[in-house]
Amino acid sequence: MALQAKHCYEFGAYRIDTGLCRLLRGDTPIALPPKAFDLLLLLVRNPHRVLSKKELIETLWPDTFVDEGNLTQHVFTLRKALGVQPDGTPYIETVSRRGYSFTAAVRETRASEPRRQPAAAAIAVHGERKQATVLHCGVANAAVLAERFGPERLDELMRDVTRIADEEVRRYEGILHRTHMDAFEAVFGAQIAHEDDPWRAVLTALAIRDALARFAPAGTSHEDWPALRIGIDTGSVIVSRRAHDHGVEYSAIGETTRLADLLQQMADPGAILIGDATRRAVEGYVAVEHIPIVAGGAPAFRITGAAPVEMPRPPRFLRSLTPFVGRVHELGLLANLATAV
Repeated sequence: MALQAKHCYEFGAYRIDTGLCRLLRGDTPIALPPKAFDLLLLLVRNPHRVLSKKELIETLWPDTFVDEGNLTQHVFTLRKALGVQPDGTPYIETVSRRGYSFTAAVRETRASEPRRQPAAAAIAVHGERKQATVLHCGVANAAVLAERFGPERLDELMRDVTRIADEEVRRYEGILHRTHMDAFEAVFGAQIAHEDDPWRAVLTALAIRDALARFAPAGTSHEDWPALRIGIDTGSVIVSRRAHDHGVEYSAIGETTRLADLLQQMADPGAILIGDATRRAVEGYVAVEHIPIVAGGAPAFRITGAAPVEMPRPPRFLRSLTPFVGRVHELGLLANLATAV
């Protein structure tokens, strides 16, 4: 038995299934980038109302500076996917100097009872480039555990490790999926973006390592319990979503993901290695030491503990700031606002 989506929106020949985050024409799914889907949902929930570009940008990219061209590109993507209505009217109308309006009649439906549905194939949504922090975690002694207890017992242990990790990853609003029998990956900034995603990833790594040590049965030797090694890197990734009957899965690919995995493979059992970009983002919050390892042409660092308590400010705030370029108008507005207070 599978539950229908709590909310569905129907217009013309289309239907939006919010539970599975997908747009359908009849029974045929139409792939949309994540932000384009979110924009369509925002417009459909406000039919025949002019939504300003400012309102749309602030809703889709909260607390982030985004060029207006990004919004225009997603509107173009939606118009290309939807086409026009039978009378030739576009579904999304541009209102000069004001914003955009969804012109079609929209009907909202709600599911009240569960209904039996055939298993649906996973629907892949095209990727979106994002800045994210990737955490790779592997079991250093997986081969020893498999040889000593068998692959079934190793799988049971990994399920426990993944469950513990999933609780910590969710706590810091990341997403996690198991990549191999003895490894998993967590991404921070794929589903929900935060300014401090690198710091959240480091906190998660420390919490997973500590929690796993606490869950070890009394009297268990180090050889009989998973020894984790963790690699973390920050940078650009391509984030994709796959919607199916059980929910939505996120995945990230790119050089950042590869470097995080590489750092994990080079780490000693129990160690947490981070790339240089992550180190700069968390500098002053944790103590790190440079190690003679190069990952992807960049230096690597090992987290050794908390930052010294006597440090008054993180050193990244003590560095000289880079001047703004091409922001004369914006800086003028800020100066006027400051003097008006």
